[in-house]
Amino acid sequence: AYPHPVPVQYINSSVDRIMSAAALSLAAVAAVVAAARDGQLGPRTHMERAGAGPMQTPVQIARVKNALPLAKVKSWESQPDVAALFALPATTRYLKQFNDGSNLHELPTEVLEDRFWHEIQTAELVHNFGSSGATANCGFDLTIPMGVNSTQFWNQWQLQALGLVPVDGANNVFTEWSETVLFGFPPFQNVSAPDMATATDRPFYAGLNMYRGSGGNPQCGKAAVVLSRTYLQNQILAAPVDTGFFQGACGNGQTSGVLGNTTCAKCNAWPAGNRTLGVPVFLQHLLKPYLNYYNESAPIAGADYPSYSLARLLIRLLSRKTYSPASGGGGEDTALPLNFLENTLGYFELNPAASITFPAGVKMMIGMYELLWGTTEGAMLQKWCILRGWPLVWAYNPDMSFFRCGPGPPLPGCVVPANLSVGVDTANVRLLDPSVLAAVSAGHNVSLSPSVVAKFTAAFAATNATATSRQQLDVMWNALRGDAEIFGALAVEPVYYNACASELCVGVTVQAQTCVCPPPP
Repeated sequence: AYPHPVPVQYINSSVDRIMSAAALSLAAVAAVVAAARDGQLGPRTHMERAGAGPMQTPVQIARVKNALPLAKVKSWESQPDVAALFALPATTRYLKQFNDGSNLHELPTEVLEDRFWHEIQTAELVHNFGSSGATANCGFDLTIPMGVNSTQFWNQWQLQALGLVPVDGANNVFTEWSETVLFGFPPFQNVSAPDMATATDRPFYAGLNMYRGSGGNPQCGKAAVVLSRTYLQNQILAAPVDTGFFQGACGNGQTSGVLGNTTCAKCNAWPAGNRTLGVPVFLQHLLKPYLNYYNESAPIAGADYPSYSLARLLIRLLSRKTYSPASGGGGEDTALPLNFLENTLGYFELNPAASITFPAGVKMMIGMYELLWGTTEGAMLQKWCILRGWPLVWAYNPDMSFFRCGPGPPLPGCVVPANLSVGVDTANVRLLDPSVLAAVSAGHNVSLSPSVVAKFTAAFAATNATATSRQQLDVMWNALRGDAEIFGALAVEPVYYNACASELCVGVTVQAQTCVCPPPP
């Protein structure tokens, strides 16, 4: 959800009652988690498993069941409008303007649209986490030490109910409105004292990584979890825009929303009375509201700004040039850079109405180089991944990782450019962690030379990201990804449609185009 930094007073007022996540020892976290599991913190919430699907409460099951027929009808009804967007001359014009060498503007409209929806159904579901305290852009979330001792990825309400994080006064207002008004969940009796039963009914937030960003949305945390679509079985409620940002920008009758001092949202693009949720695979009706809502490019493209945005999305999602060999190891990187708004809010929300249990609910993890590389917490993330059998990749997107902005007091990283359409970062390099890959099943078909492992291990040991300047981090990341041997062996891109035989595959090697997958059952 939208970043809402929490003022320091919210933390200070809770110190006597609730320990902050950062202060909790591993033993204390484990004790609280065990107490929750054993029902010592109140009555257990009844959970059900729908066939081979995820763990859900009856409320979650009912919400998806009720949303599904409406999503199906609305998705079918929207198809003519969606097809018209793809066929607009302006869309073709901008595809040609932003062409990265993939020549998507030459494809027939129906082929382009068909490929788009296949990729939407394949794209990753990502949730960034790991930040706490006043620097937590998107609310108090699970931290890596908590996760090591947990059996599931607690949602932010559950973390508050368990006392693992302070009550999040700044964000609770936004999420309560979104989850009751937009998603239809029963309200809390008191958002300042969330109860575990109601918290467990609530959704888990995830963004559809449709711009194929390497680090997901790192403004929301120093690590990211990529969820397993196989586990979730489409038990998901989808919205066209970030619902937290939507509440702040449009929830009180506004006509437009701003980021910084720049108008970037048109509130009537997703009007009251016409906010039908999506349930995969029925998402077609979300595209037009998304493209019309974010209008940061209107000063450039005028009335054609939806075509401008659609063309950029198509190129990032469909092009095989986005993660090209040139993005590391030498050569000119021709990938289309993400602009500030795409990098910050460029996703549909696809929120599981389910509990994310370990290890089945998670496909892989992402660590942000600029925040975790060479740190104690980064090493803990490696060990956690090995413990649970998840592959780990490293990514770099410092403009977003250091962005700290929201309704609370401004922080040093609260810098929003005047022009939100400026290219910020290509965010198109992921490097597999060989120390993790060697210990998990997804590495069964990947052979790594001793020199690659040695170089990578030495680079991790030689640096502490938290004690290194941003300028020096740039130099070191470029040296790591610029090593032809490391890039050739470890660089992967997100799985794309028809690339791999299984949804459980975690990436495709950039140079050899080989799928990195667990062994078949």
